[in-house]
Amino acid sequence: AMLVYRRFEAYDILRFDRANDDSFTETFPISFYLCYQTRSPSVCEVALHPTDGDMVSYMIAGLDRRPDNNLFFSHICAISVDRVYRRQGVARRLMKRIEENSNRLDCDIIDLFVRPSNIGAVMLYKRLGYFVFNHIAQYYNDEDAYDMRLALK
Repeated sequence: AMLVYRRFEAYDILRFDRANDDSFTETFPISFYLCYQTRSPSVCEVALHPTDGDMVSYMIAGLDRRPDNNLFFSHICAISVDRVYRRQGVARRLMKRIEENSNRLDCDIIDLFVRPSNIGAVMLYKRLGYFVFNHIAQYYNDEDAYDMRLALK
């Protein structure tokens, strides 16, 4: 079935269950998602099942300008795909959508943090043109993080 892709709305937080059931997915308080959704709605997206409207994937991102170098960037805070829908191009499609939206907003870069042990995600990001910009020690409770970036300009 063709999924429905659209902008993330505040009420979508109530549909999180399927997309958040994963050891790689960090879960945050509802206020975290709402804050990003209200501040940067143009870079928050969902994928929904076409008949029952269940959320099968979401991406939460924020827009920010670095004061030190004035770079304007999209930061992907969270992306998750329901395990039933993995390896079907859903995450790739969401990543492409944030790339298009970030280009339209004239961003310089997109960045994200990922666990090095999440090899599938790291490989996907590399295939989409992201590179490891920095290795951050002890970013997660139990693991380091890669700061991966995609240059848009």
